[in-house]
Amino acid sequence: MAYNQNSKYERAAFLSRIITLIFILTIIQLSCTPVEPPLPPHPPPADSLLFHTPLIGDESDIRIPSPVPERFVADELSVDGWSCPPEKILRFPVDLRENPHLSFLFHCFTTIPIRIGDLIFKIDYIPSEYPPESGELPTEPIVLFDTTPIEFPTCFETWVHQDLDLSSHAPGRGELRFIIDGPLAGDPGLNFIWGEPVIYYPSEMKNKNVLIIGVDTLRRDALSVYGASPLITPNLETFVEKATTFNQARSQAPWTLPSFASMITGRLPSEINAMSYTGHLPGEADTIGEILLKNGFATSTICSNPWLGYPQSGFHQGMEELWYRYDATAGAEVDKALDFIDRTNGRDWFCFLHFMDPHTPYHPREQFRDLLFDPFLEGSYSTYFDDVEPWKSGEYIPTDSELQQVKNLYLGEVAYVDAMLAQLYKGLEDRGLLDNTLIIFAADHGEEFFDHGGFEHGHTQYDELVHMPLIIMGEGFPAGGVIDTSVGNTDIFPSILKYLDLDIPDNLHGLPLQNVINDNIDNSRPIFGEDNTRWSQRKFVVEWPYKCILDFVSFEAKLFNLADDPGELTDISADNTDITMHLEADIIANMHPSLSAFYIWVTRSLESDSKLYTGTITLPDGIDSVEALEFAEGDTWSLDGNVLTFSISSSQTFLGPVKHIVITPSEGSETLVASIQVQGGNISDLFFPYGDRTPAESGDVTVHLSDYPFGFNLPYSADQDFEGFYIWGTKQFDISGNGVELNEETRAQLRSLGYLD
Repeated sequence: MAYNQNSKYERAAFLSRIITLIFILTIIQLSCTPVEPPLPPHPPPADSLLFHTPLIGDESDIRIPSPVPERFVADELSVDGWSCPPEKILRFPVDLRENPHLSFLFHCFTTIPIRIGDLIFKIDYIPSEYPPESGELPTEPIVLFDTTPIEFPTCFETWVHQDLDLSSHAPGRGELRFIIDGPLAGDPGLNFIWGEPVIYYPSEMKNKNVLIIGVDTLRRDALSVYGASPLITPNLETFVEKATTFNQARSQAPWTLPSFASMITGRLPSEINAMSYTGHLPGEADTIGEILLKNGFATSTICSNPWLGYPQSGFHQGMEELWYRYDATAGAEVDKALDFIDRTNGRDWFCFLHFMDPHTPYHPREQFRDLLFDPFLEGSYSTYFDDVEPWKSGEYIPTDSELQQVKNLYLGEVAYVDAMLAQLYKGLEDRGLLDNTLIIFAADHGEEFFDHGGFEHGHTQYDELVHMPLIIMGEGFPAGGVIDTSVGNTDIFPSILKYLDLDIPDNLHGLPLQNVINDNIDNSRPIFGEDNTRWSQRKFVVEWPYKCILDFVSFEAKLFNLADDPGELTDISADNTDITMHLEADIIANMHPSLSAFYIWVTRSLESDSKLYTGTITLPDGIDSVEALEFAEGDTWSLDGNVLTFSISSSQTFLGPVKHIVITPSEGSETLVASIQVQGGNISDLFFPYGDRTPAESGDVTVHLSDYPFGFNLPYSADQDFEGFYIWGTKQFDISGNGVELNEETRAQLRSLGYLD
């Protein structure tokens, strides 16, 4: 049959018309189909008004600048809030859903006598849209709260908590007004504070709570669950029956600040710059408190350690409340925790409860001291120990009998904490909270009793300081479970988020412990730790069964096989060079400076008088920011362009929160020029600008970030006075070294490990 060319084109045209028709019909169908708008994000079950900018005064008042929340302390409890402005009114637009409540605190600082009628505290609500079904919009503000100091006299001594049910005004949109009124409302001798106002919705709560019990200075082997005498922690034994015990948990530092910082951020200390030289937890990292507060949780820290509780510690981030008293006992702190829980009025809550009792000095109550008291031990420490510095420095070497006395006192303090834990558990049980609360029992670091020739903590990364107890009770953690896989305190943060079904950030160092339990995580997962408060800077990694400890100044490494040598008594690095080099590389790749900055510390020893340091710090190529911490009244600093001028009296002690300045240079800026005087004269042997104990020849020096060693030696030694003006520098760098001017020594070290060509 002959082929018809025309029929080919006719068929093609027909197919084209069919395809066009189908396309047109599809377009018509799509245009007729209603498009559902994307669902808005579900608002949190609580909304802190601290996240909102209030208007000031009535509509005729000037409302710029708006006030910024501040931190206020009363009766040892610090909260964020607003001081009543001169205009006497704070106004917040609100959009109320069903069943809203308003929770807030108030306190009055005053230096003047208050009489009846002098002051009135009020909260009004002015609806603007969607009025209740009961009628039209009211012409006058609805009074929600109206009282005087006569009705709440304790407001002059402590915070007064109030909880208002706003259900009769919801759903609705309008304005809340926080008002201070009366003849003395504007008196300069009066300061009225509205603290932590939050609108919350009980019916929308997750009904899940989180409690971290962080015990300071707690050795793992001080607990009976890990092998100690059953006399010491019988209540913890009961807790363990309902919880999961982790046998190979390690903290990320041998002292408080970096260790707890890692616990509540899920990141390594160097990643968030919570190190010995920074002296606080900076605000760049998200804490678990910040995340949970934004998700509607009531949040509280209750602590007795200055590294957590002092005003600039950084541990208040995300915490509606922070209660701090240096000499508080575990019993007092349990009472404060239960008080916080009672004041949440049904809100989901997160509490970070810190106990300091096992820290020196050791002075346990008689009933706990008698648990292990041995009358045959000779020495001066049968009831009390506080000779920390002579023991720590090596000035005094205790006898075996004295050492055992001190160990017994330490264990007596641990036994007291255990007894207070029983009261805490009973309090939770009486409130019906044990079944919906994730309880995490952990520690920041241990204590050395000359296990490796030293005493106390903060100076090494041996396991008596970093091998920690970790016990967790709650949904996802099997009762009586025992886990031998290596984990870290950085795993606590993501575990909380997983328990609460919240998104887990991608930048965390840790992973959820639920995954370790359920997914058979490889036991060779590296667990890292770092940072000393004294002696040379050291860092470690555990890749089971090996542990490598690397001195970041000398770059000397030690290697231990923990399965064969749990006491870390035999260094096997010389016979295992490949393993050692591999672990060294892991340490350097994961724990190097994450911020370019200069750190200036001004300190004095206990034996010397305070001195006045004055001068200038200049960064010729630019200063990005300056942060001054622990400054006292009379200390001053000012920034004019690239020149920082200061006048600072030296702090009393070196170890602990001391006066220091963090200077972040502008991009590309790495040179610092210092001109320093002490008491108006030559600084001579009190100026240490090189990251170690080397004094400057004069008060005028120039240093560069690249001049500083990869690690640094803290100026702490038995035969040295650590008084002076110190400068350290850390330089952020890409581990490849590209575009970074590392000093030749550091470059050679990285090259030897294969990170540089």
